[in-house]
Amino acid sequence: MKSSTLNSKSILTVAESLLDSACHFTLGTETAPFAGGEYIIYSLESESKSRSICLRIPRDSTNPHVGFLVAQEAGVRRRIDAARIPLFQPLLFADPTADNELGETALNWITSKINRKIVRAKANTLPGGTVAECEDQKNLVAEYWIPELDTAPHVLVHGDLSGNNIIVADDDTFAVKSIIDLGWAELVPLQFAAVYPRFLTHEPDDGAVKFASRDTEQMREDRTFYLQCIQGRATREGGIALDYYRVLEREDEPSRYWWFTAASRIGIHKAMVSCGWAPFSITKEPEIEERP
Repeated sequence: MKSSTLNSKSILTVAESLLDSACHFTLGTETAPFAGGEYIIYSLESESKSRSICLRIPRDSTNPHVGFLVAQEAGVRRRIDAARIPLFQPLLFADPTADNELGETALNWITSKINRKIVRAKANTLPGGTVAECEDQKNLVAEYWIPELDTAPHVLVHGDLSGNNIIVADDDTFAVKSIIDLGWAELVPLQFAAVYPRFLTHEPDDGAVKFASRDTEQMREDRTFYLQCIQGRATREGGIALDYYRVLEREDEPSRYWWFTAASRIGIHKAMVSCGWAPFSITKEPEIEERP
């Protein structure tokens, strides 16, 4: 459904066809739908109030990436439903407008991401990015790709897990009731899903490109503690947990993380270009010779 053709009648028609029941809007979304960065959300329930439904419509249905994102999220949601993972609402229906499958291997996954950037750069639709810069990133695949984990399982990554997307009970327990907004969720190859929490990733300040400036003593202590926690679990469980730990303990983990993050974040792409794709390289101060 295109956002340009939306009205209360069309929304009701879709909801009633999915629930096979007369419906009405809830939470005031008929006139004031919830709005995120990418989607508009309508909430409805059946007249008997026995079933509820949310319809999430892309803000800009003409964006060429919308179909890919919808198809990708629908695939993630179907896997969640099949695995019976709690806290997620079941997917009733999705209508993607494009069909772009991710590669099955980790190598195909990261290469396809960079190749899509190259296509955009050639079409002058990658803001602030050039073909040469994307090719420089692609040339680093051999350095950062981990062959022995190439066919390791893909794991679910929420992509935007924050307090705004965690629904808790309205009582003293604050028990987690639901996880919402999977617009950026992905099934990511293990070697690219094994990352530190975002607040431990040397995220540059707004507009800054000096990753190393965030490498404070406190940051190093916190990262060490986090890695020790992962190591303890890896020792107990082995398997994927051990592989996860081995990726995190790599000496080049910070540079590797920002390298593959730049495949999907243009701001990080620009920051990595500005430091020659070596965010933690040390440049010696020029020596000053004493003159007699």
